Amino acid sequence: MVRFGSAGSCRFCKIDRRREQASQVCLERKSAGDARGAGYGYVGGCVPVRKGIALSLMRMNQIKEVSFEDAIAIVEPGVITAI
Repeated sequence: MVRFGSAGSCRFCKIDRRREQASQVCLERKSAGDARGAGYGYVGGCVPVRKGIALSLMRMNQIKEVSFEDAIAIVEPGVITAI
């Protein structure tokens, strides 16, 4: 039986190096890592499984590049794209 809703730990990453370190810990421990960008979590898209790591990427909120000509933006996962 899989148990949901109980993270072993939660990490708030602001830089890629920290995200990579948390991912490496998950690999070494063979545990789940559930990544979550910014948002309210109403749908339950990031529910920790088996005491894994809940990885919050909401602090990675930089807009890297905007191209109006190509109608694209390159952003980090914590950027909120609507008001």
